[in-house]
This record gives sequence, structure tokens and C-alpha cells, in this order.
Amino acid sequence: MRIGPFIGATFVAVLALSGTASAKGKLSCNDLTTAIIQLDDVITQLTDRDMVIAGSGYDRSLRIAAETALWLANIEGNSALQRYAKGMISGWEQKDIDRYIANGDEMIILYDHLYRRDC
Repeated sequence: MRIGPFIGATFVAVLALSGTASAKGKLSCNDLTTAIIQLDDVITQLTDRDMVIAGSGYDRSLRIAAETALWLANIEGNSALQRYAKGMISGWEQKDIDRYIANGDEMIILYDHLYRRDC
């Protein structure tokens, strides 16, 4: 069962605001797992492009997910993650869902790499 993008984005935002990641300056293995799962859920839900209506709750969820992805990338201090998160934000601002998805997919791949390397 997939969770809705608003819930997924909110869950990632809660993770971002937790002391675990910011206290260590890097994402914990649990944080990486959560980021991978939640970001993948948000990206997967974007296959239904008709659901994205400017100003809707769904649209705001996509913005929250992109901004949270950038926040997490900044914690990790990884320039590639930061670049892809900024690409997600740019995709959201330009209403370019393909750009949003492509950058989100790249972030998931990098998070997965970090998880395999560090955990």
C-alpha cells in the first residue's frame, strides 16, 4: 500500500527536523532508509500527472518534498544530492514534472549508494 504524497512529504519533513541527522552532520542509516522509501513513494505517485494541479495539496506536497530533499542533501554535505534537490525544486517551479522525476530518481540512486557504502 502506498501512502499519499502529502503524508510522504510530511514524514520526510519530520525526519529532516529530527535531531538525529543534524546532530551528527550526516544521515543515519535509518534516515537514509526513510529518505529512500519516502522520496521513492513521492516520485512513484507522479506517474499520474493529471493529479498535479497548481496550488493543490498535492502540488504543495511536491514542493515540501523537494525542499526537504535539499535540506537533507545539505545535512549530508553532498554536492550531487544538492544539485538533484535543486533540480527537483526547479522542476516544481517550472511545473516540469519530468525534470522533477528525473532529479528525484537520481537522488534515490545516490541515497541508495550512500546506504550501501555506509550501512
